[in-house]
Amino acid sequence: MRTAMLRPTSLPTAVRATLRRSFTSMDYWRSDTTATSARPAPGERQPFAYLRSADRCAMLYSPEEALARLKERLPPAASQGQFRAFFSSVIGGITTCPSLMSVPVDDHMVHRGHAVFDTANVKDGMCYGLNFHLDRILKSAEACRIEKPPSKDEMKKAVLATIAASGCRDDVFVRYWLSA
Repeated sequence: MRTAMLRPTSLPTAVRATLRRSFTSMDYWRSDTTATSARPAPGERQPFAYLRSADRCAMLYSPEEALARLKERLPPAASQGQFRAFFSSVIGGITTCPSLMSVPVDDHMVHRGHAVFDTANVKDGMCYGLNFHLDRILKSAEACRIEKPPSKDEMKKAVLATIAASGCRDDVFVRYWLSA
């Protein structure tokens, strides 16, 4: 069962504008509600700091504002180039933008831990043991009762295309998972 999500367009424009004016962009980073608070180191987040004051409520962002904030708050590993490519079954393709490398909040892997994963090594442009790894993850998915997983060929194409999109050919690992 999917839960209903509040969309920004479901609120009247005047209410959205009022909510937007209630905050400054740095509220997310403040450890208290004073203007003298310093911004934490990259990757250190205080997402609920803006709610510590009784007169504040959660900020409402447009899709463009939310994406800009995601890009601004990437973990250090992403800004260091450690996340190269991501296949998203939601969009049905690969992204190389770290701020778009995410799993939907209603995915059972996120809120129930119902998933299986595997990792394969890429060395000298070859993904070693990929057939073995795919057989193993599909067997695990069956044992965990994950319904309708993609076929081995579909997974192989997705994994190899993601490796190609990453531009990495040596000494990297590719991680992949299936969720309920």
